Amino acid sequence: MNVTRLNRSPEAILSAMGQLLLDAQQRGGSRDRRTEPRAPIRVPVELTLLPLGGEELFELPDGPKIPAQTSNISTSGIGLLHAEPLESHHVLASFSLISGQTVSVMVRLTWRCSLGELGHASGGEVVAVVRPRLNAERPASLVGRRAH
Repeated sequence: MNVTRLNRSPEAILSAMGQLLLDAQQRGGSRDRRTEPRAPIRVPVELTLLPLGGEELFELPDGPKIPAQTSNISTSGIGLLHAEPLESHHVLASFSLISGQTVSVMVRLTWRCSLGELGHASGGEVVAVVRPRLNAERPASLVGRRAH
């Protein structure tokens, strides 16, 4: 069982997105002059559609992984480029950093658009850092329990 725990603390989200921004800068991304700094960079990201977004503890779906690229990232959000439309309000975005570490975040999609023959774009707010549980022997009754 692949049970996952979400950390919704602003500190954890800021830390994870800070790692992604630093990684983007190391890859050659630059910052723009928006209110919140963004790194306009294209790096590969693997997306997993999530059926719901309010759970604190859930089992990752076995569905297909969707290859995508970032268009930009900030400390609280992300822009995505992908071939097909995303049929979910929440996605798990998993990044492989230059260091070899994987960072996974839950994104609440706030916008989507078609780019015609070029594919699709979407973007949203990072609402949680996803981290696998070290002890996967959590009672099944807690998997999918809604956070209060």
